[in-house]
Amino acid sequence: MTLFPFHLDHGAATRRRLHQPRAREGTLGLLFLTPLRPQDVVIAKGFAHGLRAMTLWLAVIPTLIIPFLVGGVGWREALLVDPR
Repeated sequence: MTLFPFHLDHGAATRRRLHQPRAREGTLGLLFLTPLRPQDVVIAKGFAHGLRAMTLWLAVIPTLIIPFLVGGVGWREALLVDPR
């Protein structure tokens, strides 16, 4: 549960930085000269950033599994945790 705020912040920061590098480098205009529609570009970039967020989650899973493997926490206890 302690990672949840991090992921919310990461998603917000990702959305803020969606077009900043292209605008700073002056290549945003070139991007819109392609046959892609602007919504296609936004959807593709959103998918790419979502994929990155998913890989971050996958990287954290082994750390979350350690208490289960060493016997400190059982599955029943983990499911009964109140997320507040």
